[in-house]
Amino acid sequence: MLITNIKPQLKNKERVNIFLDDKFAFSLNLELLVKYHLKVDTDIDDSQMQMIIKENDLLYWWERVINFLSFRPRSKKEITDYFKKKEVGSETQKIILSKLIDRKYINDMEFVDWFVRQRLNFKPKGQKLLRLELMQKGIEKSTIDEYFANVPIVNETETAFAIVQKKLLSWRNLDEFTRKQKITGFLGRRGYNWESIGVVLKRLKGYTDGI
Repeated sequence: MLITNIKPQLKNKERVNIFLDDKFAFSLNLELLVKYHLKVDTDIDDSQMQMIIKENDLLYWWERVINFLSFRPRSKKEITDYFKKKEVGSETQKIILSKLIDRKYINDMEFVDWFVRQRLNFKPKGQKLLRLELMQKGIEKSTIDEYFANVPIVNETETAFAIVQKKLLSWRNLDEFTRKQKITGFLGRRGYNWESIGVVLKRLKGYTDGI
């Protein structure tokens, strides 16, 4: 087959369209165009074309995944879910995942640390709920256990007390029993354990009198 035309893509300046025997054949990254010295009137056989297409596909999805990772840290499961959604070939997935892990572009322990700190800073939750959310993100239980066993995080009682303080004004007209029920249910839904809830209730005793 003969390369009869090479046209730059309008929407992506890093890619070109390759025409073989006057028919569109495939799009190609400029890096590979240079690497394989492809130009108009170059002869290319089927095996060579398939090799280039395979490498081109790998490079294309590598660039897409790097862009996907640029917005925030991702867990391994999030990457595999992304591949599934985009219908990326299994072999391409395997190669890219291995490359990402080798280069430390994905690290589930680092993802856990980022995720927990984000939650504590913007939407505080108890460890129980944080663990559940991390497991839903595809993080192994052993990784979660190791993180919470070794990484100091904000005290659960303090975060629980802080978020309850923001709600007290809306509960100011409730009797003490009903207010305790509200506090217990609210913190329970946020994943705080009974020990932390009990400490918060004790600290709030008398505190609410001045509201």
